[in-house]
Amino acid sequence: MFVWMTGPAPKLAAQQMNYEVVLNNKRIGSLEAKKNLRDGLLHYLIESDVSFRFLFKMNLDFTYETTYQNDMLIKASTRNRVNEDVRGSSKVTWNGNYYLLEVKNDRSVLKNIKITYSMAALYFKEPKQIGQVFSERYGKFLSIKPVTEHRYELTMPDGKKNYYSYENGICHAVELDQSVGTVYFKLISLK
Repeated sequence: MFVWMTGPAPKLAAQQMNYEVVLNNKRIGSLEAKKNLRDGLLHYLIESDVSFRFLFKMNLDFTYETTYQNDMLIKASTRNRVNEDVRGSSKVTWNGNYYLLEVKNDRSVLKNIKITYSMAALYFKEPKQIGQVFSERYGKFLSIKPVTEHRYELTMPDGKKNYYSYENGICHAVELDQSVGTVYFKLISLK
């Protein structure tokens, strides 16, 4: 079931979107994207749970937790697990002067920049007039460009292309280029 909206996307203090995850025309999991504005802080929580068979059973889950204050990212963390084993994690923290990054146990700093748009925001705000998106997971900026009206191509660090499509300012579909094939996230409900 797809939810059709008329008019502009609502600007709510709390918003939740649920997506089904599809591979080879088969539902393999879900993704939940939440946005919450509380005490001047904008919190994003993105969680996915996916299971499929590719030579053997694969259970994947990803979590993104991102917080903005005054339209600037102040902290973020990610974790991805495969069959209960943590395969990657990251932390991004604004210390008042620059960002501290921990990506796969590598530590670095990001100076002279303020992050105003990241991967978590992609679900809730169409990236109009934006040429790069900060990846909380990889700790770097990724190139994004429009390919048609309301459809954007995001170039991943490995060169693969992902596509985000929008209706009324919110993401209604994502196509991810993965080694097992193209994975689709399709919006099924919006609260």
